[in-house]
Amino acid sequence: MGHDLRTPLTGILGIAEIQGRLGTGAQDKEYGQWIYQAGKQLLFVLDICALECPADSIKKEKIDLVLFANEIRELMQPAISNKGLSFQVKLDTLPFILSDSIKLKRVLVNLLSNSIKFTDEGEITLSIKFIRQNKDRAQLEIQVTDTGMGIPEDQLDSIFERFYQIDPSYQARHQGNGLGLYLVKESLNALGGIINVESEEGKGSCFTITLNVPLASDYPYQESVLLVEDEKFNSRITENALLSLDYRVVTKSTGEAALQTLQHPHEFDWVLLDISLPDIKGTEVVKRYRQWEKKKNKPRLPIFALTPHQTKEIRKEYFKAGIDYVLNKPFTKDDIKIIKLFLENKNHCKNSDFKLLN
Repeated sequence: MGHDLRTPLTGILGIAEIQGRLGTGAQDKEYGQWIYQAGKQLLFVLDICALECPADSIKKEKIDLVLFANEIRELMQPAISNKGLSFQVKLDTLPFILSDSIKLKRVLVNLLSNSIKFTDEGEITLSIKFIRQNKDRAQLEIQVTDTGMGIPEDQLDSIFERFYQIDPSYQARHQGNGLGLYLVKESLNALGGIINVESEEGKGSCFTITLNVPLASDYPYQESVLLVEDEKFNSRITENALLSLDYRVVTKSTGEAALQTLQHPHEFDWVLLDISLPDIKGTEVVKRYRQWEKKKNKPRLPIFALTPHQTKEIRKEYFKAGIDYVLNKPFTKDDIKIIKLFLENKNHCKNSDFKLLN
């Protein structure tokens, strides 16, 4: 019930604040200010009720994240526009998920309201990224970023505590009860998510949510591929071939960028790697990744090399570096058949067994 009131109330507050500032006359402005102050008091009551009531159960429902983000945009736009700030919403190609839309919306409304409160100029950004898919689950990264006053470094570990407020001087300018971020964390705990914050005083803050949620049952599994190719034309042709076969594709043009991507949370089903890269040779990229993979005790990631020519000696060098299979350039859809055959048999055959396919 609290969220059923909070969501429309957030929009009403934004419009009331605009009326209180830009109303057609003195009385019109005064009515807007009264509505705004009454609404703020009601928000406080809702926060207290949320603390006193036991946590309600999670309701799993199908959520279209694009429509969900657009609802958030429409809800928060009046309050953001009222402060003269720009609002950007950045979305990946997003799946349908199963989660509690009420709790998730509560989290984002509180984070965005917080950013609005502490940002006087610049912009606020909401981004939702589809990090990876693991069978029937999706890992999402949601970020709320602002160009506000920022948070002192020595207080970053305290801001999610109940009733915590930064300091009296901030309270004088920005009224609040110290419950918003506490309720965000509590809601995320119920949703199975985590939140982190990075901030610099005078420059702004970035709140990052990581969620691992079930995919809607009618959402098909898509293999995720990292394509590493520096030549733009070849990269575009290869990427389009993979996309046409319903693969999710992340493209990088240098060895360093590939390593950074591989060592971050985004997990891939396999890698397609051009050997001739501008900064690091492809074999060196693979050697360094295999070392990291072993150190982190990660399962072996299949890596397929692309090369314009190959010999027995070259293949031997590539296998020694940790490459699983060598493909001739240019890459075509027919190469997918070889890759699928390798993946289907990778647990039963050694790399050398696939030389007959070359």
